[in-house]
Amino acid sequence: MSIIRTVPRLAASAGALVVALLLGTGPACSGNGDSKSAPTSDTTVAKSPATAAKSAPSYSKAPDFGLRDLTGQTVHLSDYKGRVVLIDFWATWCPPCRASIPDLVKLYDSCHTAGFDILGIALERPGTNLLPGFIKSYKIKYPILVGERKVNDQYGGISAIPTSFLVARDGTIREQWLGMQAASTIEKAVIDLLKEKASN
Repeated sequence: MSIIRTVPRLAASAGALVVALLLGTGPACSGNGDSKSAPTSDTTVAKSPATAAKSAPSYSKAPDFGLRDLTGQTVHLSDYKGRVVLIDFWATWCPPCRASIPDLVKLYDSCHTAGFDILGIALERPGTNLLPGFIKSYKIKYPILVGERKVNDQYGGISAIPTSFLVARDGTIREQWLGMQAASTIEKAVIDLLKEKASN
């Protein structure tokens, strides 16, 4: 009967940070993945859990969105249907966000072929152009998208970063994390969801 579990645990320095992205992960996992794509949207973040003792868990569909990457191409969450996707709200000016990136890169590298993707949504301050150099320096291979208020609102209003959402193959949000998490926590959740079959 679970919905999204919120795991507080903000890093001390993250307390003052407002609006932007996700965090941590860790290495491990391999296998065969489904073809690229992700969930179509529906409501926003979480639904109330079912109250019946033996009913199936109730999860919210992850809202679909279209955001531009640094080349100007629009990337939609729905492009990743059938895959496990970590949506990471972050920013280059956020110390806990920066600290989490190496673990995210490792997790992406080890689990991508098994059906896992990351969409980094950068909530940068207006007028800054730090993303290209940051992506190169941290060797980020997954898409980095330019955040917009509309998408922040779709995901419940991102008021602190890093904030991340883990989306299952069926397009539902299974985990929500606020603040930097242990790499092992995110890795375990990802691997568990990779074991689930994609629904049509």
